[in-house]
Amino acid sequence: MDPLAELMQAVKARGRGAAIGYVCSYTPEELLEASGESYTRVIGSNSTELADSAIPTFTCRFARRCLQQMLEGELKRVVGAYTCDTVRGVASIASWRGVESCFINIPRDISKKRSLEYLVRELEKLAEFLGAAEGGVEEAIEVCEEDRRAVMRLAELRAVEEPPVTGVEAYLVELSGMLMPKRRHLELVQELLDTLPSRSGATGARVMLIGSTLTNIKLLEAIEAEGCVVVYDDLCTGCRFYWGLAPASGKPLERIAARYVSRAKCPCVTPFSERAEYITEQARRFRVQGAIFLLQKFCDPHLFEYPALRERLESIGVETMLFETEEGEAEVEKLRIAVGGFIERLGG
Repeated sequence: MDPLAELMQAVKARGRGAAIGYVCSYTPEELLEASGESYTRVIGSNSTELADSAIPTFTCRFARRCLQQMLEGELKRVVGAYTCDTVRGVASIASWRGVESCFINIPRDISKKRSLEYLVRELEKLAEFLGAAEGGVEEAIEVCEEDRRAVMRLAELRAVEEPPVTGVEAYLVELSGMLMPKRRHLELVQELLDTLPSRSGATGARVMLIGSTLTNIKLLEAIEAEGCVVVYDDLCTGCRFYWGLAPASGKPLERIAARYVSRAKCPCVTPFSERAEYITEQARRFRVQGAIFLLQKFCDPHLFEYPALRERLESIGVETMLFETEEGEAEVEKLRIAVGGFIERLGG
C-alpha cells in the first residue's frame, strides 16, 4: 500500500481502539510509548451529541468533540499538559464517567534551572500514573526521536523552491503520527522519503498556517486547491508537535524535560516576544509569502496574539489572512473562496 494511503487511513480512524488518550502537544509521548499500552492524540469525534448534554454549547467545538470521544467509552485514561482550561475541564467531566486522568503543569519561565527541576517532578508523577519504567523510557525516547527526525527531514524539504510534497501530504504525515503506533509511523515516513527524489515539485504561492488544532483535512485541501502550497504550519497537531529534539545524553526524564521546554513555541506557555521571533524566523526560513491564521473559535491564547503577530509578519513583508473555524463541513467552501481572494493579493 502507498504510505500516504495508510497514513490517511490512520487519520480517518481518529485513534479508535486506543486505551489512553492525550490532549496537548506538550504531553510527553515518550512516557506514553514506555507505558506499553495503546495511545492516541484525542482529536475529537465528528458528533457532539453526548458532550452537548454535559457542557455548554458556547464552549469551543473542538473541546466538545474531545469530550464526546472521551464519553464514547473506548478511552480508559486521559493524560495531558495543563495548557487549556477548557480541555482540562472536559477531562474532569469525563472522570465522572469513569475515565481516569492525570495532567502535568508546564512551567512558563523556562529560562531558570528550577523550571526544569519542576518539570522533571511533574514527569515523575505522570510516569507513575502510566506505569512507565525507567528502562522503557530510555528506549521510548530513541523511538520518538527517530520519528521526529524523519518528520523534520520531510519538513525541511518544504523549504526548497519547489517542495516534493504538498502541504496536505506533509500534514497527513504529521497528524497521523499522533494517531497510530509510533514504529509503524516511522516506517511509513521513511518509505515516503525514499520516493521523493523521483517526484516533481509543488508550485504556487508559498503559504504558512498558524493556529492550534486542525483535524479536518478538507480545510487544508481547500486552501491548496486555490493554487498555493502550504510550506510550513505552526499547529499543535502539526509541525509544532515535532519541532526540536532532546539532548543526546542525561537522565531520561531530564532529557524529556529539556526537550519540551525548548521545542517549538506555543502561545499558551511562551512570552509573545519569543513566540514572534520564532514565527518570523520560520517565515523567513521557508520563504513564506502569506500567512493564514486558521484559528479555532474561542481559542483565546491564539486570538489574543493575532493582532500583534499579524503586525510582526507584515513588517517583514508577509501578507496575512484570518479565518476562524469550528472545522465544520460547511466551512470548506467559505475557506476556499476566502483563500482565492488572498492568493490574488499575493499576486498568484
